Amino acid sequence: MVLGITGKYCAGKSAVTELLAGCGWHTIDVDSLGHVALQQKREEVLQRFGRELDDGAGGIDRKRLGAIVFRNRTALRYLESILHPAMVAMVDEELAGRAGGNVAVNAALLYPMGLAERCDRVMWVKAGFWSRFRRAWRRDGIGLVEMIRRERAQKRISPQFYRANVDIVTVENRGDPAALERSVKQIAAQSEAKQ
Repeated sequence: MVLGITGKYCAGKSAVTELLAGCGWHTIDVDSLGHVALQQKREEVLQRFGRELDDGAGGIDRKRLGAIVFRNRTALRYLESILHPAMVAMVDEELAGRAGGNVAVNAALLYPMGLAERCDRVMWVKAGFWSRFRRAWRRDGIGLVEMIRRERAQKRISPQFYRANVDIVTVENRGDPAALERSVKQIAAQSEAKQ
């Protein structure tokens, strides 16, 4: 069973993924794979977006890169065209190594990257704007203007914009960890029963 985990910025995808890991699921964090892909494609990114993004330690200053791409849709699309093929290849490799097991793929861009097609089921993690903003502010120091920019950049990540032949379930993250855990465990059990 491959279960895709998706939702908007700071909806609680990582919390859901951790709960699934606690239930014995193997997890793939596509955002972490993006960090690997960014390192692999470092030179191409520096050529396109500027040498000032070199962090001086052999990597890319991701915060500065994020500030560029979340303000410019064309720049974001270009960065995605560099990184996404490498990230999808890494997901495919991990899935091939876990064939027959329970795997959760945590990816905000599950649908735009074409990863939903690799899933048997998708869990859409939903949380209200202000709850997500509070998490973003606490976790990443994101202000309201930047949050709105990210919100606009993620307009088309919702399953409703894509045609994928996959079962979609929604889990509400209202900030109650016990309620979230109950919902996730119930969906995990239902998913395992569908195998």
